[in-house]
Amino acid sequence: MLTGDSTPANPYAPPKAEVEDLIGTADQDSGEPYLLPCSPAKLLILSVCTFNIYLLYWFWKNFRYEQRRNPEIWPVLRTIFSGIFFYSLARGALDEADSRGVPARYSPAVLTAVLWAAAIGSRLLPDVMSPLIFLYALILMPVQLTVNRINRHINPALSRAERFRVVEIVVAVPGGLFALLAIYALLFLPEV
Repeated sequence: MLTGDSTPANPYAPPKAEVEDLIGTADQDSGEPYLLPCSPAKLLILSVCTFNIYLLYWFWKNFRYEQRRNPEIWPVLRTIFSGIFFYSLARGALDEADSRGVPARYSPAVLTAVLWAAAIGSRLLPDVMSPLIFLYALILMPVQLTVNRINRHINPALSRAERFRVVEIVVAVPGGLFALLAIYALLFLPEV
């Protein structure tokens, strides 16, 4: 093997081209969040103000983020059957937190059991207890707090994404007023 100047090339010599250092994971390099960045207050307020419809959006967005890592995931089906797939979402966040050394203290199995118990219990409770369904977001809170810690570990600037956006405020204000009216009607107005 000859080089351009007719001298034999050493096949055992180190390369002379600069090599880019690829230490770190792909999401650290790109700064992409692990799952949906959402503050606890935003999760709770939008859940109440939209009568838990926001939770469907929350599940869909999180499964979309998972789809980036695993293209075989179907976010729409997982959202429809979110009660079944909540365990895998919670377990994945816990495993990711452990791998990054981020503190996380919850049991995915217990959270899933509480979610199922709340869903079944809400069907069995009398109408006076109906406002308790607004607290579903509290069951998701440990997972969201862990996701936020993971996202800040990936990129501290992701904490800005936890803030309310204008669209969310536009939904929250009238939805909140309507939710308060509905709770008042359930608790204080006589049945017709």
